[in-house]
Amino acid sequence: MKRLFKYIFLILIITFIFDIKASAQDVIIPSGSIIQVYPNKVISTLINQEGDYVSFVNQSDMWVGEINAIPKNTVFKGHINFLKMPIKGVNGALSFVIDSMVFPDRTIQEVNAVVQYKGQNVIGGDLTPPASYNYTIHSQKPIGWFGGIKGVLQYVPSGEYEQGQHMSVGPKDMLYIIFNEDVELSL
Repeated sequence: MKRLFKYIFLILIITFIFDIKASAQDVIIPSGSIIQVYPNKVISTLINQEGDYVSFVNQSDMWVGEINAIPKNTVFKGHINFLKMPIKGVNGALSFVIDSMVFPDRTIQEVNAVVQYKGQNVIGGDLTPPASYNYTIHSQKPIGWFGGIKGVLQYVPSGEYEQGQHMSVGPKDMLYIIFNEDVELSL
């Protein structure tokens, strides 16, 4: 009789353990997943420095199958890992790295991700327009006996460019976070 009670007790414990593990759901967000986010405040080359902490908020749920893996209003925290001030001919540039995400229930998950804008990891850094143009004459071969000398007048950049502008992103600018590694969540 004691042996029967031991087996029944053992079976109950095993079913309880498997029942607890079945209720906890592990979700894997694969690397390369994209999340649309917005900055919490204005981030600019004018006011920020390399290493400053930044945060972004997602405005919609991210579902993996039938599980809400990243709920709405999850905050992604990171820092500025590259900042280039504007110079003559080149606009300012920014780049961000995301270290963690904070769920609405205040739990924290470590992640490895980057922020992209218009498909680029570096935001800004494009060339400025030329400050002035010069005339250049391109001569052409004469056609036939009476062609004479003909040419084309063309405007070309003089080599001087305008001063670059500061780059900034604000709460209305849509950015994308892309995961560099798989993220395993226990929900």
